[in-house]
Amino acid sequence: MDLLTRLAHARALERLDTGAVGEAFGSVDRPAPVTPTAARVPEAGASFERREVVVPLAVAPRVPRGFAERLATDLATDRPAMLGGCLDRLVLPTSSALARDLVCLGAARGGRPVFIDTETTGLGGVALPFMVGIAWYGPGSLTVTQWTLSRLGGEAALLADVLATLRNLGPDPLVSFNGASFDLPLLRVRARRHGLCERVLAARQVDHLDLLVPARRLHSGFGPDCRLGTLERDLLGLRRRGDIDSAEIPAVYWRWLQAPDDLHAQRRLQAVRDHNVVDLASLPALAATLARTIREPEGLERARRAARHFAKLGAHDQARLSLARFVEPGLARAQQGQALAKGWREAALELAELERRGGTRERAAVLWRAAWRQEPSCPVSSEAWAKHLEHHARDFGEALRVARASRLACPRRIARLERKLAGVHAAAGADRVAPERATCSKPAPIPEPAPISELPELATLPQPAEPAELLEPAEPAEPLGAPRSPARVEPRPEPRLAHSPRTARSTLLSVAEDGSGARRRYRLLR
Repeated sequence: MDLLTRLAHARALERLDTGAVGEAFGSVDRPAPVTPTAARVPEAGASFERREVVVPLAVAPRVPRGFAERLATDLATDRPAMLGGCLDRLVLPTSSALARDLVCLGAARGGRPVFIDTETTGLGGVALPFMVGIAWYGPGSLTVTQWTLSRLGGEAALLADVLATLRNLGPDPLVSFNGASFDLPLLRVRARRHGLCERVLAARQVDHLDLLVPARRLHSGFGPDCRLGTLERDLLGLRRRGDIDSAEIPAVYWRWLQAPDDLHAQRRLQAVRDHNVVDLASLPALAATLARTIREPEGLERARRAARHFAKLGAHDQARLSLARFVEPGLARAQQGQALAKGWREAALELAELERRGGTRERAAVLWRAAWRQEPSCPVSSEAWAKHLEHHARDFGEALRVARASRLACPRRIARLERKLAGVHAAAGADRVAPERATCSKPAPIPEPAPISELPELATLPQPAEPAELLEPAEPAEPLGAPRSPARVEPRPEPRLAHSPRTARSTLLSVAEDGSGARRRYRLLR
């Protein structure tokens, strides 16, 4: 039999049994055989296909190669063989531990978590979710339900079945990876387009936790990116063998939709299904790893990021505790002037800000001073320490020295401190001139005036005679009908200037007191 005949015979056998080709004609690029738990169940009308995959939480012990027999283990603990057996190396948390981890990551509650992921025909607004998968915790296992659209006219039926399943499960919370900006908005738009009730996906109706947010907050800068595959490799140690690239998934689906009987298209679509299942199965493990990094950070930089995460959630006490474990050991050396790492100074400034918000300004002042002594020219530490010295410690001289030492000195702050310091020096000089006021921290209060009834009566004194050379003789006043008391002073007529033709424009009365205590009244003319 020549080679061409053997190849034709191999293609015929492949159509009948894809598993027999490799045994007869060597290695052939074919997918792994589908396990019974991953069998596809076509729905009525063949508008979409639905299947369930059960991933046990416990992993069966791995037997080294070369042994003829495997150890006697329960078959229920065997995980599906997908993408090179990567699920066998995945450590899934228990449901109770996962609930605590999700709350640590920002969920309101974690009693009934449901994970969701979609595969679409693109990234734009006209993308079609042709594959939807959800996963939830069952008794001792993680159950994954997956819907695949077999014809474009069945999108409404597929979405209706997905939404009904979510309503029955009652997700609390609904967990995704980048679902807040892509998966859930797309599903809501497509559901509204078909007139379906998408309230179970609404942000106001369900508690949604997007794991991409804490992943970026904790892992950004430690790896090349924050894609799910990168996080699986760096944080979970998960290696996918034979996985399909996400950019190729839309083309694979369109090819399978045009030729559903093509064996190559079926194998590629099966790789997309396995890709979606592994995405869903890795989300609980990723959530547990991120929560462990937040609770037990390794290193100062991880502790700073964990503190920022707690601060975003409003848990300021946990944020202070997370940073204090790494900042307090170096505080004594920083106060002595010893040089520490740059990260310690930044962490000390963050902890000082948390202490200030918590109301413990004394501890914040100690941290500000220690951070400033590490680098006096740092604008952040100089500004924080100068503000405290100016507004709370009232040490204007030291605040001016700290403000001037910054490499980005604020001219307005320096000018204000100079004015305040000049005022302090002027007040100190006035206190040296008048030492009786130096002991008073506040100006003496002005005494209240005494009531008029308590004032002593003034003695009535006779009027002195006016100088003759300044005043002309006045005409006598007309006598009054009733006699006057001797104590009363007779009114005097208006005097006129003797040597000036102009009349007097104003008068000024002054009271003088001579050495004997007699009071006299003078009328001064101008």
